[in-house]
Amino acid sequence: MVIRKSVANFFSLIIILSFYLYLLFFVQKYLVEKYHWDEQTSLIILVLVIVLTIEPLRRFLFTIVDKVFYSNQKNTREEAGKFKIIFSSSLQFGQLIKKVKSELGSFLVVNNIQFVWHNKQSGNLENYFQDDKKITFGPTDHCFIICKSIRSHL
Repeated sequence: MVIRKSVANFFSLIIILSFYLYLLFFVQKYLVEKYHWDEQTSLIILVLVIVLTIEPLRRFLFTIVDKVFYSNQKNTREEAGKFKIIFSSSLQFGQLIKKVKSELGSFLVVNNIQFVWHNKQSGNLENYFQDDKKITFGPTDHCFIICKSIRSHL
């Protein structure tokens, strides 16, 4: 992405420079021939115009290039921030489940407690922790139907 954006900005700078070279050569020649200006005077005025307008034109052109070519791409910092929030919340959720599991185990005196969640990729209810004994409930199992009906009432 960085290389592609650099190439697009490089070509936009080439467009700006070619515009100003055209302005410098042809407009200067036109001013000298048509209005009989001195070559040095016309050159100084054109250079002054270039100095005053090149930065706003460059910013305008870069903004257009960014909107045209990169408007659909998401900001990488935003995405990294979202990923950080999701990752930290999932870690906190995992810690919460471990705490609830240990508290329920001590309170109910149960040897094996399993937490299942709905895996949207497989469509099944599966273990939250992969190291636990494998439990899977498919969409036709009674436990899945009961959990789905409870979820719809919440």
